[in-house]
Amino acid sequence: MKFYIKYFLFASLVFFCGGISRNAFAGMPQKINVQGQIMDSQGNPLTGTQRITFTLYDEKSEGNEIVSFGEKEIKLSEWGLYRTDLDMNEVENFNQSMWLGVKIGDEDVLDKRIELLPSISSLYADRAGSVEWQNVENVSESDPTWRGAADVEDDISRNGNVGIGTENPRVPLEIAYNDSISSGEGTLLVGRRGGRASIKSSGEQDGHLVLDSHGDGGAYLNNYSTGKVVLAYGGGNVGIGKIPDDSYRLDVDGDIYTSGELTEGSDIALKENIGDLGYGLDEVMNIQSREFNMKKSGERDIGFIAQELEKIIPEVVSGEEGKKGVSYSKLTAVLVNALQEQQKTILNQEKRIELLESQLNND
Repeated sequence: MKFYIKYFLFASLVFFCGGISRNAFAGMPQKINVQGQIMDSQGNPLTGTQRITFTLYDEKSEGNEIVSFGEKEIKLSEWGLYRTDLDMNEVENFNQSMWLGVKIGDEDVLDKRIELLPSISSLYADRAGSVEWQNVENVSESDPTWRGAADVEDDISRNGNVGIGTENPRVPLEIAYNDSISSGEGTLLVGRRGGRASIKSSGEQDGHLVLDSHGDGGAYLNNYSTGKVVLAYGGGNVGIGKIPDDSYRLDVDGDIYTSGELTEGSDIALKENIGDLGYGLDEVMNIQSREFNMKKSGERDIGFIAQELEKIIPEVVSGEEGKKGVSYSKLTAVLVNALQEQQKTILNQEKRIELLESQLNND
């Protein structure tokens, strides 16, 4: 069976140093922590305990074996993930070219070996290629911090931040892209094709995930895609311009405009215990229409006072004190009832008038 591997290498503090002898770093850790994901030819993760062999060679293909780390029995997670350490103390010459090969059983699972490049720092490698860290500054046993710029313009600064396209990352991960971005492209891709990508805050309970832009640039969701955008699928409320109130799934601070229709669900399949509405003309006659200024904007407006309306038709008012709101759409049903009552009164009056006129004409 053909296997595929996504492959990551991390050196422990000091690994290689071109032109510097092993003795200069005696006592420092000399290990590679290998992490990876192994899948079969169909893209399914390989699981269970597997016999995996790691070997260093002096050539990309063929060549001579520098050292074999032996066969390891490694338990893979349900996603095919694993990690293990390789002891580099058996390597005599750190200045030579080294290529890492990986096998499961007797089968080579890498399309090509991974080159380990000499430098002091961590190493990263992927099955599609390798990354070389350079420009090491002021690294010592007492100061195990480091920085370096990769051949893909990556940078890891001494303050612990990681930058791509910048040597001075200001946050834990900063991606700087100076060229224009074509429609449908982007600077960051997450997830694998056909799967789901997940970005989550690290807070266990009250962690926040913030997406923001500098200045007036704005933030866009599905700017080039026609796929669905889903918010609060897990049950949370959504706020625009404010932290949402617990009473509303969507809580907006400001005006809402739509060039289309605003439709409320009203299918009979959604309802039960259906009956005639008791509110009508009497309630409408007791409603007091108001005009007022909004405290926040100062703008003049018209409408109702929630507390006043609640005493007459409580079903159209919701929210706690200080945050009460009125469902103006629900008032439509009350107004329809009132109009129908008024029309019946008018029709009855017309009939009485016709009857009186008929009696007068007969006299």
